[in-house]
Amino acid sequence: MYLVMESPAGALYMGETVHFKVHALCDQSTLGSVAGVSGKNKVAKDEDDNVMHGTLFLTSYRLLFRSFHHQEEELVEVHLHNIAELAEFRVNGKLGPMSQLEVSCKNFELIKFNFPGEAVSGDAYVKISQILMNKLQPAAYVFARQPDTSGWAAYDPQAEFTRLGFKAPKSGTQIGGFRIAHVNNNYKMSPSYPSAFVVPASVSDGELRKISFFRARGRVPAVTYRHKNDAVVARCAQPLVGLRKKRCTSDEAYMVALRRKCKGKLLFIDCRSQTSAHSNIALSGGFEVLDYYKNTNFMCMGIEILNICKSAKVLN
Repeated sequence: MYLVMESPAGALYMGETVHFKVHALCDQSTLGSVAGVSGKNKVAKDEDDNVMHGTLFLTSYRLLFRSFHHQEEELVEVHLHNIAELAEFRVNGKLGPMSQLEVSCKNFELIKFNFPGEAVSGDAYVKISQILMNKLQPAAYVFARQPDTSGWAAYDPQAEFTRLGFKAPKSGTQIGGFRIAHVNNNYKMSPSYPSAFVVPASVSDGELRKISFFRARGRVPAVTYRHKNDAVVARCAQPLVGLRKKRCTSDEAYMVALRRKCKGKLLFIDCRSQTSAHSNIALSGGFEVLDYYKNTNFMCMGIEILNICKSAKVLN
């Protein structure tokens, strides 16, 4: 008599369902490091040292073999998308004639499951084949979970403004605090910026438009984070100072307003290397001229060839 385990709820992913389960013997001699064996190796053995008893589960995502012995667990999993070919054979072992299901994987792994009856093996073969041939099978299991929203409502600027604890200006004034600017609602000022972002309340939309001509690609300083000690982080593009060290009084006034909110010095952090930052001056770019900005410091992070790093495929 062979025992079949209950569905392994603790080993299933969210949304994963069991379609079929059957008692099986897994041939450990065919397992390698790629097969996904977890737990202590070679437990729950039969008289054949390479065979372990357990239950084979066919889920909506994978083949999962589970074996227990002396409270030790052995798991073997094969993702359905990793299966290249199935084959069924009749074999003779120490336990007598058995049916064998051979699973060939796309990563060249070979896993064999033995069954006490030919009918059981055939049933497993048919059910696995049906799922593998299902043209509606998702490309990856992660896409099986549908989001609760269409995506347009995933980000709410006002909710994020409140969550980070930004203080709005006093009623009827623009003194103190921050506000959500909608100057880029048509994405004409900066196509790569959101339509709404946080700025000091004392900075008007007109000043933001002036700053957009001074910052590369219209990327004005936008406040993205606030700490509970009132320190903030703002992101922006390089200033277009060039060889003549151009300045923008609106940009300077923006930094003064930001410094007042933080009650301390401002630190300009340039992600580029010093060499790259200086070389951009010849291309009408560059970095902040500290003579124009009071109580500020400047430092480079030293990331070489920043644009190439951002476009690297491994980061995408």
